[in-house]
Amino acid sequence: MCRNLINLQLYINKIIKTKHSYEILIIGAHGSSNCKQLAAQFIPRFFGKFPEYYETALDALFDLCEDTDINVCSIYELDNMVILVLY
Repeated sequence: MCRNLINLQLYINKIIKTKHSYEILIIGAHGSSNCKQLAAQFIPRFFGKFPEYYETALDALFDLCEDTDINVCSIYELDNMVILVLY
């Protein structure tokens, strides 16, 4: 019984850390060029796993699409093309 509670607590902590990491990715969409590139790659990849962040993630992705840095826009478009092909 105690072992199950410990495993449950570890699982909950992992979920919290994962959500926090996704929040950081979304914030990174407004950071430096390198942060924007990472955000452009990983926000769409994990989008479906965090429905509570749909609105903020979409806003961040739209901001990335409108970014003046061509490296950020091209990474986002390439990533979306790959996702569209896979689904």
